[in-house]
Amino acid sequence: MRTILLNIFLITFHLTTSAQTFQWAKGIGGTWDQIVDDMVHDAAGNMYMVGHFYGTVDFDPGPNIYNLTAAGNMDIFITKLDVNGNFVWAHQIGSTYSYGHGKSITVNTYGDIVIIGEISGSGAVDFDPGPNTVNGNNFEGDVFIARYNSNGNFVFVKNFGENFSSSNYEYDIVFSEAYSLLGAAIYVTGKFSGTDDFDPSAATVNLSSNGNKDIFVCKFSYSGNLIWAKSMGGTQDDESTAMTTDASGNIYITGNFHGTVDFDPGPSTTFLTSYGNSDVFVIKLDASGNLVWARQLSGTSSERSKSIALDNAGAVYIGGEFSGTIDCDPSNATLHNLTTSLTSYNGFLTKLDASGNFVWAKNVGGQEIEGICITSTGEVCIGGSFSNTVDFDPGPNVLTATANSWSDIFMTKLDAAGNLAWTRQWASSGGGTGADYGKAMSIYNNDIYLAGTFEGSVDFDPNQGVSYLASAGGEDIFVLKMNETTTSVEKHRTKSLTLNVFPNPTPNNIHIQAQTNLKGVEIYNLEGQLIRSKRINNQTEIDLDLSDLPSGLYLLTLNDEKGQSYQQKIIKK
Repeated sequence: MRTILLNIFLITFHLTTSAQTFQWAKGIGGTWDQIVDDMVHDAAGNMYMVGHFYGTVDFDPGPNIYNLTAAGNMDIFITKLDVNGNFVWAHQIGSTYSYGHGKSITVNTYGDIVIIGEISGSGAVDFDPGPNTVNGNNFEGDVFIARYNSNGNFVFVKNFGENFSSSNYEYDIVFSEAYSLLGAAIYVTGKFSGTDDFDPSAATVNLSSNGNKDIFVCKFSYSGNLIWAKSMGGTQDDESTAMTTDASGNIYITGNFHGTVDFDPGPSTTFLTSYGNSDVFVIKLDASGNLVWARQLSGTSSERSKSIALDNAGAVYIGGEFSGTIDCDPSNATLHNLTTSLTSYNGFLTKLDASGNFVWAKNVGGQEIEGICITSTGEVCIGGSFSNTVDFDPGPNVLTATANSWSDIFMTKLDAAGNLAWTRQWASSGGGTGADYGKAMSIYNNDIYLAGTFEGSVDFDPNQGVSYLASAGGEDIFVLKMNETTTSVEKHRTKSLTLNVFPNPTPNNIHIQAQTNLKGVEIYNLEGQLIRSKRINNQTEIDLDLSDLPSGLYLLTLNDEKGQSYQQKIIKK
């Protein structure tokens, strides 16, 4: 084995790139677990998050302290941060013997927010964070919607249904400010079983499931009064997972279904039949709940959707996960198959036009795609989490990343055609069984915000800087901000670094020894394309497997803990 001793001095190179600039990361934590489930931005850039927590949590991510202590076994939280991530307010919902789950949150142009969640257990629950008491009673198995103004003051709470007691149910809620005689509306979707009354007033509007679990969608007025309720489902389990609306008040819902389902909630029928264990559906309803179109994505095994978004042209983006093979073209005439060799699930992203016709589909690597954001120029950002080793490049090139812990966080940006622009990974420094999850995304002025949970210590600056957050106990909450600028970048590095790199040339692997702690490594081909990226947690020695790379010359870039970057050519035989 031949060892090459390298001294790297002045390195200069130019490239024009879409550079992602890390702005900040904020942490919210306590001695127990805190889980964020959703995040939105208002017109002024303030962000609102909803989720649940145990024990005592400091909800001020800055130097001050704002503690809330769960009254019950698990309480719901709502918190507001300003555009710079500074604390504004936080509230909790819970009672002595309750379990609360905040599922989704939406905001209108005036900063009014509505959350949807569920509470199980006994005891009265006070939904008013002020001096007044507004108790919700007999909430066992019910879903509630609660509205607050931008200052966090209570407006109303409504509850409906009785068969929603499972904490793993998915619900989504959105405001629609499309003009109508009834003003702004609130849409809610989820799944239910049996017969339920969906009218929170003294009146009764019952829906009955056809099978085990069916899909529901409801429209409420701005005051929380039920306008209509619809259901869809077959004889097996069916669920909606995400929803959005357009400027005309049309509703777009995605989810998963088994067997044969009539997706027309009216008197007509539109049947879709799953081909695998479960298929993905996407439907469009008008503002009155009438079906406009229904589409499905089918595969050989199980396919699950997790998120949905619209761009300015009305195109629909669906993110999810699949195993085996999935046909992402909903038409019967053509196939557009994506395949994965992973034993676990792999992520997919599909784009349909405003009429539900196929545009493109990409195999995007991360298994849990929890959020999709579309920029004003049609670029697509996705975020979530992944395990094991995945390829984040949806094209013919390869950009693999390996999770440092049980689950790592990722954010990926694609151009308008679905080609990879960049991807970033965050992981706990301890590795092992630690779990880090991206749970929610939001966009404001083309800046991307990602929120989720982490354990241990994580450096949230994906570039050359350092921005560590350390959890106070179990799973803590993070929120980070990235912005995007297209610039001409010139790098100069004059500091020398002594490395042992061997063997070079190499048929398969290279081993790197450094005299400083390394933070990351990247490999570029001669066209300047990033083909490999790996996060390193302050190690001085690393091994890289290059066996899957074609023979040729590559540029190795190393980043150390002090923000210095170093480059060296390597040869793959």
